[in-house]
Amino acid sequence: MSDTRLEKDSLGEIEVPAEALWGAQTQRAVDNFPISGRHLPDRFIQAVVRVKRCAANVNADLELLDDQRRRAIVAACDELLGGAHTDQFPVDVFQTGSGTSTNMNVNEVIARLCGDAGVHPNDHVNLGQSSNDTIPTAMHLSSVMAVSEQLLPDLEHLIATLGLRAREGKDLVKTGRTHLMDAMPVTVEQELRTWVLQLQAASERLARARNELHYQLERPVDALPKAVQPKIAWQLGYTNRSPAKRLEAFMGDYYRHARNIDLIVRAIERRLAIVELPGWQQAIGRWMRGSTEQVIDGFRISDGEINYVQSSVFKDQPRKLMRVFLLL
Repeated sequence: MSDTRLEKDSLGEIEVPAEALWGAQTQRAVDNFPISGRHLPDRFIQAVVRVKRCAANVNADLELLDDQRRRAIVAACDELLGGAHTDQFPVDVFQTGSGTSTNMNVNEVIARLCGDAGVHPNDHVNLGQSSNDTIPTAMHLSSVMAVSEQLLPDLEHLIATLGLRAREGKDLVKTGRTHLMDAMPVTVEQELRTWVLQLQAASERLARARNELHYQLERPVDALPKAVQPKIAWQLGYTNRSPAKRLEAFMGDYYRHARNIDLIVRAIERRLAIVELPGWQQAIGRWMRGSTEQVIDGFRISDGEINYVQSSVFKDQPRKLMRVFLLL
C-alpha cells in the first residue's frame, strides 16, 4: 500500500500522506513554509472549528447549504471539538499573512471527516467566509478562552495564596529593599499584601482587555471594500442571522455579538485589544519576576528570605502557581 495519495486543486496534483485528513492546499503550505516547526495551539484550532460549525448552521438557515451537508459538518466539528485528530493540523505558525493555510487546513479536515456526504472544503465548509474573518475571530475567541479558563483563575489562586501567607507573616520582620539593597525593615505581611494589591489591580486590567475581545464579527460580503461591507450586510438583514450571533449563543459568556452598525464598524477597524491583552500579560510577568528577584537578591540576608518563599508562599500546589509564570 502506498504511503501517499494524490490530491488535486487549481494548481494541479500533489502527493499527500495516505492517512492524513488534510488535502492539497494544506500540503502545499507544509511544503512551502517549513520554517519553525511550531504549530498553532489546539485552543486556536478549536476556535476556528467553532466558527465553521456556526457558519454551517447559518448557511443552512439561509438555504445556502442543504441539511445533509449541514449535519455532516456539525458532526465533524463536534468530533474535533471533542479533542480528536489534533495531529491533523501541521501548518507552521509562520505562514501566509491572513492565515489562509490554517483556514483551509481546518476546511479540508472537516470535509474529509464528513465522509460520503459530498462536502467540499471550500464550497461548503468555507461557504461565505474568508480567512480575513475566521482567523481574527479565532484569535479573539481563543484568547478570551485562554484568559478566562486558565490565566485569570490561576492569578486568583496566586492572589489567595499570597493573602494567606501574608496573614501568617504578620509578626515576621524582614529587610525592605531599595535598589536591590537592604533597607528599612518591614513585615512579611506588608510586603506580600503589596503584592496582592498589585496583582488584583493587574488582574482587573487584564479582564478589561479581555472584555474588549468579546466583540468580533465576520465580513459577510467579501467582494465589497472593508468600510462598506457592514453597511450593506446590515441593510440586507444578514447580521440578524449571522455566524457571529450563532457564535454568541454557542459560546455564552466568551463572546459578544456586535448588535448595531457602530459596533460592527468598530470591531472591523480596531485591533487594539488583541495587542493590549498580551501587553498586560507581559507587564504582569515582568512585575512578578522583578518582585521575586528583589526578595532573593538581598545585600546581606537574602538566604533566609529564599527559604521562606520556597517553603511558604509556593508550598501549596507549586505546579499550578508556576503555570501563571509559564502563561506570562
